[in-house]
Parts: sequence; C-alpha cells; structure tokens
Amino acid sequence: TVSGDLKSSRMDLTEFAAEEPDAAEQAAAPAGEAAPVAAEGTAAPATAEAAEPPPARYVFGEEPLELEPLRTTDADLKIAIEKVVTPGAVLKDLEADLTLKEGVLDLGSDFEGERGGVFKLAVGLDASADQAALKADLKVRDMRVNVMSGEVKTEEDIPPAAITLELAASGASPRELAAGSDGRLLFTLGPGQMENGVLGAVSGDVFAQLASSLNPLAEQEQYSQLECALLVLSLEDGQGTLEPIMMQSDKIMVVAGGSIDLDTEKIAVEFNTKPREGVGVSADMFVTPFVALRGTLASPTVGVNETGTLVTAGAAVATGGLSFLAQAAMDRASGAM
Repeated sequence: TVSGDLKSSRMDLTEFAAEEPDAAEQAAAPAGEAAPVAAEGTAAPATAEAAEPPPARYVFGEEPLELEPLRTTDADLKIAIEKVVTPGAVLKDLEADLTLKEGVLDLGSDFEGERGGVFKLAVGLDASADQAALKADLKVRDMRVNVMSGEVKTEEDIPPAAITLELAASGASPRELAAGSDGRLLFTLGPGQMENGVLGAVSGDVFAQLASSLNPLAEQEQYSQLECALLVLSLEDGQGTLEPIMMQSDKIMVVAGGSIDLDTEKIAVEFNTKPREGVGVSADMFVTPFVALRGTLASPTVGVNETGTLVTAGAAVATGGLSFLAQAAMDRASGAM
C-alpha cells in the first residue's frame, strides 16, 4: 500500500524540460574515433540506420496493457502545490487526489492558470477484469497558455482556450480502447495573436504543409490575428466525426469537416479556405481553396481535394463570419463547467 499527503509551496519543472540536441553536435563524429572498418573477408557492421525498426503501423499500439500491477497495489495519495512552474505555463493551487484499490483507480485534479482560467480532470480506470474500462471527464475554461503566440505585449494577446472532453472506452490494449471509444470533444480558442510557422515547428512536416496550404500569408507575415477557432469531435464505437472545424482570422476564414476511424486509424478531412472581404486579400493568392488531409494517423498526407467538394459551415459562410458560432460554442462550454 502506498499512501501520502504531499504539500508544497512551489515546484519548478523547467529543469526537466528536454533540450533539443545541437545539429552540429549530432553530425560531428567523436574526436579521435575513426569509422569502423571491416576486416578483409568479413561483412561490414550494420549501420544504426539499417538497424532501426520499420515505422509502426498504428499510433495506438496493439501490445496488451500491463494491468497486473494495478490489481496488486493499493494507493491513497493527496497532493497540494501552491505554484507549479512549467516551461509553458505557471499553475496555481494544484490539487490532486488518487486512490487505487483492487485494480480500480480514481484520479481527480484541478488547478488555475496564472493568466486566469481553470482546469478540472476526473479519470476512472477499472482494471479488475481482463479488459480495462476507462472514463475521463476534462473541462478547461479560459486558459491562456502561450504555445503559439510568440512574443506578446499583454496577456490578452494570448488566445483563451476552452476544452470539454467526455470519453468512455474499454479494451485490453491501447488500440482496443481507441477502437471502442465513445464520447465528444469540444475545443475553442478566443481572439488573440498567433505566430505563423509555429504549428509546423512544433508538430512536424505534415502539419507545417497543411498550415502553409491553408494560410498563404504565413510566409509573408510573422503573425496573424485570430478571431476564433472551433473543433468538435463526436465518437461512437471508435468512429469519429469531425464537424465542424472552423478558424477565422482577420484576413482568412477556414471551415472543414471529415472523419476519423480509430479502428483502422484512417483520416479524411477536407478544408475550404476563403479570404475575408475588404482586407486586401484576393482569392487568386490561394493555389486552391480545397485542401484535404488523408491517410492514417501514423502516416498522414496533405493534398488537393480533387473532387472540389465545397466544405461549408451553413450560415457562417453565407454571412462571411464564424465568430457568432464559436462564441455560442464557448458559451455552451462555459455553462457546463
């Protein structure tokens, strides 16, 4: 049995942040060491690149979950920290309660952001049987975390984020859990500054390509003024519907919709980008307004939506604005807190 009641006035996690290795150091060979040379008549040693395993087929692995330690361990932990300093944000009044008994785990946690906003999480995991049963409930309201805003003058330049997540799943492996999941996700961003190019820097080549395809101004301007963003995901037996996805800045508007199959991990999302009227952006700046994200979670691809299907958001496109829809979603999320 593990038990404890931990309290602290401050915890600094910045020292544990992973540092990016220097590219020059990676490329340089160790001083004084020559590359291995095979003796005459013997095969050269395999290179590290050749020894690397092939890329995984699935993001959610098929290996069975290790549930036995949860069945053989009991725990009762309480944590209270007045301030937690992380590389991306400062958290205040963090409290967490964890109990584990006979394979049933319950975790609850909440805290506030230094720039405002609240975070509440409740997770339940029943590992007493052969298959694990997971339930999660997450609510984030008006949290300002500077991930993509760059250098800001005031806190109001950081878009406030709201998240509502309700999830239930069961299975004996991560893939089974994903394939059998039910729930919904609502994510919104309010007005603020967004640094163009940051998405690609933190997410990899595919999403960098997607971001540049959706926003042709990204290479010309360092910042965009976001007005609102909205993403809704509904899950039933692992079949996800992404609708709507919306983003509106001071110069462009993006609407999208699609699907994700968490069993096969196939994704199919189509985007339609159009310039805002009266802001000096012409439609011919876009190579194509129709962009598609396809493939799988492990191997996504970005290309032109060759069907020319017009992805719309109903009245939003007709009126040339998405703000009222995003605001309604944010109001709904705030009311559910």
